Amino acid sequence: MLLCRFINNKRILRSGYALYESHVLEKLKILCRFHSQRRLEEAYKVVKTKCQSKKLPKDVNPKAVFACNELDLKEVKVYGFDYDYTLACYKPSLDYLLYNLGRQNLIEQFKYPRDISNLEYQPGFAIRGLHYDIEKGVLLKLDSFLQIQFGSVYKGLSPLSNEEVLKLYKNRIIPIAYVEGHTKNASNAVRNSHPVMHQIVAQNVSEYIENNDRLRHKGMEFMVGPDWKEYFDVLIVQARKPRFFTDVSRPIRVFDEQSGTHIWDRVTKLEKGVIYYEGTVKQLQELTGWRGHQVLYFGDHPYSDLADVTLEHGWKTGAIITELTHEIATLNDPVFKKNANWLQMLTQLIEDHQDCEDPEEQRILAKWMGERDRLRNDIKYVFNKQFGSVFRTYHNPTYFSRRLFRFADIYTSNISNLLNYSVNHTFYPRRGVMPHEYISYFV
Repeated sequence: MLLCRFINNKRILRSGYALYESHVLEKLKILCRFHSQRRLEEAYKVVKTKCQSKKLPKDVNPKAVFACNELDLKEVKVYGFDYDYTLACYKPSLDYLLYNLGRQNLIEQFKYPRDISNLEYQPGFAIRGLHYDIEKGVLLKLDSFLQIQFGSVYKGLSPLSNEEVLKLYKNRIIPIAYVEGHTKNASNAVRNSHPVMHQIVAQNVSEYIENNDRLRHKGMEFMVGPDWKEYFDVLIVQARKPRFFTDVSRPIRVFDEQSGTHIWDRVTKLEKGVIYYEGTVKQLQELTGWRGHQVLYFGDHPYSDLADVTLEHGWKTGAIITELTHEIATLNDPVFKKNANWLQMLTQLIEDHQDCEDPEEQRILAKWMGERDRLRNDIKYVFNKQFGSVFRTYHNPTYFSRRLFRFADIYTSNISNLLNYSVNHTFYPRRGVMPHEYISYFV
């Protein structure tokens, strides 16, 4: 290799004598190119053979509970649960209903163009954790560093090229203040459609599995029977999270099931079997004596359900992420495992040989890069063709994952998965590989 570089640079001895005759020099150049090409081809074969000989990792248990932080259940005295999408799991039919009612509300209340009535719900298009830029009308996926993932940016149902994305944002990184932008009309349209939705769902609970205060009783009765209130020590409706965790002045009241509203009498103690209304976590802790590490609270939304209770009150938290079922099924596919393994090894091969100067070497390197791009897209498409995995971008965890890992001590796909563990179980987080540590191909 030193000889090749010596020749390519056409170095001449200071004495003025040519090192080689021109025809000999050309032969040596050809020989060096051949050697360089063979060297890269052999390196590729060695790594490819090693990849094919590696034993694939075991399947991930789709009903497992995964730890972000060490959690000893022996320390937990109180288990708390959100209702929607935590205790109650809804059917896809509810998504269609909410979409249609929200669309109708946008037209009738917010005076959106009636043409949007032609836009039908597409359940397989988007994924959880995306960001919608209300000003630019763009749906995009961000990683944990607030970088836009190219190839996962859409205006309506049309993908935007990398050049179009950069023209819109001038930069690949989105400021945090911009990420937390407003989507008032859309969210209000869905929220304001709830009363109509309640009436429809109440007529056929089994079709949807309810979703509101007036449906709480029917929903719990549908799931666990008429004596459902005996399963819990404290029941609170209309908590209005995250305000329940941040407000200090909303008094807790008794909820009257007959009238559907609250009683104004002051609450001085909490009784089993009684349903309470509103209140704050501060009052809850004062009335029960529950503190910090004694409480393990489960919710489906890492931010509105879990952030404040863990950051401000020290509660242990668990996230219910239904998307895990599809994610793990994909991860367990043998073809996916092989592709993910080869992608890691091919990337390392490219990194090790990226400084080559010979044109033939650069051609081979470009071929490797093309193969890597195809692999990355193949891995993305098996999760979701438009946006890929809920938990990963091409390189990094998603912004959704960042919040999940920050605010949840454990997470799983369904609350019933806890039944696979004893009340004395300790969940231990996996030791992750940092960039400066040893190489691990299976991630």
